[in-house]
Formats: sequence, structure tokens, C-alpha cells
Amino acid sequence: MWQAIDLSRGLVIVAGVWFVASIGGALGTQLPIHLSPSSMTPAIHVVVATCLAGMLVVWPLVRLSQPTIPQAIARTAVDALTLACLWQLVLWPLRLATPWTIDRTLSVDLLALSSLAAALGFVAAGSAWPHALSRSLAMIGCLVIAVGLPVPLAALGFSSGEIASLFPGALTALTRIVEHPGSLPSDGAWGDAIARAALHGAICLVGILIALFGGGRIPSNAHPTATGRRVG
Repeated sequence: MWQAIDLSRGLVIVAGVWFVASIGGALGTQLPIHLSPSSMTPAIHVVVATCLAGMLVVWPLVRLSQPTIPQAIARTAVDALTLACLWQLVLWPLRLATPWTIDRTLSVDLLALSSLAAALGFVAAGSAWPHALSRSLAMIGCLVIAVGLPVPLAALGFSSGEIASLFPGALTALTRIVEHPGSLPSDGAWGDAIARAALHGAICLVGILIALFGGGRIPSNAHPTATGRRVG
């Protein structure tokens, strides 16, 4: 477990650079002439969406492209916890530059953390198996969490009218949440958010169980050269 924590130092640096680059790219070098929360809201939306895409797409892609490692569940969980903490440092200070209410900020936070939990489940399950197919399926699952079912189904030729009401991705749900930044989320919106969070939690639990009981067993001493000792 402590090795997993040590290996997250690089993640902190890379994720921090990603978040800072997202903020810098969205805000640019020149602020609006008439600076106000309303004028900053579109840029803040881009910041949040870019950070969310980093957690749901870029991190799983990097983790699933690595060789099978021991303690896959622990390392994946530490990665996700690290990203969740960094996310809090990005999200809540943004309230100073937006008209978001606390309830609306909480709904954005719930969406991001539950989506990250679902990605954790997919990454843990995929990382525990040495097969390329399992990792590809896990990455597809993470993409569905991020963009939803309508995007891949539309690419397969389904009409937009038939698939518009299917499971929307986290990025689509984020757009709906921030459409009315100064108002409180409706009861229906909270119901949808809680239902989505429950689904993401179930995906996380199933993924961890698959990794725990069904994944390939990798001994903790499978990489003796990592400790600096010679084999034999």
C-alpha cells in the first residue's frame, strides 16, 4: 500500500499541470473588459469540463496502457483519491468567479466524484487482468462514463431522436447543471444526480470485485528489480 502511495507523486505533478493548463487555456491571457461572474461563467465551464475529461479519459488511458502491476486495486484507489483531492482544490475556489450557488456547486462535485468512482471501477478491473481485450473494454467503459451512450451510438448510425434520452455522459450532464448557474437545482435534477451517483457507485463496486476475485494474480514480488536488488 505504501508503494502505491509513493507512486502517486508523479500523478500529483501531472494532474496539477493538467489542471493549471486547463485554467490557463480557458481564461487566456486577457480577462474580459467588464469582469463579472456572468462573463467568467463560460470560461469556468470549459475549465471544469477539461478537468473532468482529464480524470475520466486521460488518467484511465495512461493507467490502462501500463503493464499489469501488483496491488492494482490499492494503486488505482490511491490514484483516484489523489485526483479527487486535487479536484476539490480546483472546483470550490471557482465559486469566487461564478454565480454558482452552493447547491449547484455540490451537484457538480457529486457528478465529478461519482463519475471518477465509476472510472476507478473500470480501471481497477482492467488493470488486474493482463489481457489487452479487458483493458480495451475498461477504456470503452470510461469513455461511456465521460461522453455517454448517445455519442458512440450516433457514430454507429443511430438517429439522434432515438438515442437522445439514453444514458448521457458526465460532460453532457455537466452542461445541463451549469445552464442556470445562479439558480438552485430542481428536485428532479437532484433525483437524476443521485440516481447517476448510485449507478456509478455500483459500477465501482463491481469493478473492484472483478479485480479482487477475477483478475489475474500478480505476486507482490513479481518485479524484484524495482527494489534495486539483483535477481538470483
